[in-house]
Amino acid sequence: MSTRPLVLVTGASGFIGRPLVGWLAHGGWQVRAASRQRLDLRVDGAAWVPMPDLGAPCDWSMLVRGVDHVVHLAGIAHSRARLDERTYLRMNTEASGELARAAAAAGVSRFVLLSSVRAQNGPSAGSVVAGATAPAPTDAYGRSKLAAELAVAAEYPDATMLRPVLVIGPGAKGNLAQLSRLARARLPLPFEALHNKRSLLGLDNLLSIIAFCLTAENARGRQFLAADPEPMSVRDLVASMRQALDRPPGLVAVPPALLGAMLTVVGRGGLMSSLLGDLRVDVSALTAAGWRPVSTTADEIIRMMTAVQASASSR
Repeated sequence: MSTRPLVLVTGASGFIGRPLVGWLAHGGWQVRAASRQRLDLRVDGAAWVPMPDLGAPCDWSMLVRGVDHVVHLAGIAHSRARLDERTYLRMNTEASGELARAAAAAGVSRFVLLSSVRAQNGPSAGSVVAGATAPAPTDAYGRSKLAAELAVAAEYPDATMLRPVLVIGPGAKGNLAQLSRLARARLPLPFEALHNKRSLLGLDNLLSIIAFCLTAENARGRQFLAADPEPMSVRDLVASMRQALDRPPGLVAVPPALLGAMLTVVGRGGLMSSLLGDLRVDVSALTAAGWRPVSTTADEIIRMMTAVQASASSR
């Protein structure tokens, strides 16, 4: 019988879940990888199990049986689609509370919830966001994530809550995927004047943070903002993406106000606050607890753009 601790990872088929399964398995854990989509896992120590539909009340008892730790990633990601508040609350909040209740009843040793910086604030902030900053989510997604933290804490008080910023890595979605596609285009881009600062989080750093929270005693019952140590301007982010493709930056200066108007006209108004606003987070609580980065933002940009280029070349 294996003495390796068993970790249940929900949402194991996603952008973060897939690499986390491998990271944990290679780090000495057994992994029970739960997802709605069947996974062909070729990783020693990892096995796929079907996950319940989060859209209805969930019975998690079988999935947590015999489990030492739980990492809950599953839920609805932030989306431009107009999802109603009730859907977010059901799938992000109520399902999380149900899992935490089952984990507590099963005697699970550690529970890590992947929340979001959007549980704390909107897409931009005029000052550095710290853990002590009063939560003020601005949309249904953020409110559901904050409510999920409260629901989990009520059932499992020692749970660790992680609030990551935008995650960079191979397979990134959303606004980052749009920027990477723009960076691949051989056209001048109007980002030279965007010197705002935004915190980013490399995928490998996030995986290492999750693993850290499964072992560090002083991570129990804590809530951490998660980001790479140094923020980056959008101008430097796009220039770094092109550098990773061995291309010059190719950026031209357009006043931010005019750029915002242009984005709105072409139906990309949602990008405006994430491109033009600041979002800097303070990760001192996480580093004081003992976590240290395992990669740099620049390294993750290279990995992401290498994957984007390879994907485009295979089509």
